[in-house]
Amino acid sequence: MTQPRLGSDQINLSVSTYADLSSITNKFDGMLVLVSSEDRFYAWDSPTQTWVVPRAEATTLPVVTITSNTTLVNGSIVLANTVSNDITITLPSAAGFGSEITIKKISNSNKLYINTVSNQTIDDNSNLTILFKNTSISLISDNSNWFIR
Repeated sequence: MTQPRLGSDQINLSVSTYADLSSITNKFDGMLVLVSSEDRFYAWDSPTQTWVVPRAEATTLPVVTITSNTTLVNGSIVLANTVSNDITITLPSAAGFGSEITIKKISNSNKLYINTVSNQTIDDNSNLTILFKNTSISLISDNSNWFIR
């Protein structure tokens, strides 16, 4: 995919919510759309037939370190420090979620569990377990379930 510039002259369209992206019929590779409710850009990737966060945008996700069970509410990069105990991360609902989540286990000890809500799945699994230090996973949503990127 051609990485679009994020200047206002490159915005092809604006929609209110992530779900509104599905109503766009005339898509082209690199098409840039502003989702105003998230204040975030998405670009159409023709080879994968999906909306993606342009690389220039993806680097703006906040980085957070956690040491206990956490429920995520927005896109972020999560460093899970399991040195003292197992940690369970509960993902937000995939419905209407337009951001990417990256999770990395940063210690040798204990386990990291990643759960979904509302019978949603991660690549057809209801949950994932990460056992090893420096294992990371990036997740994207199709508005119904989570997928490993």
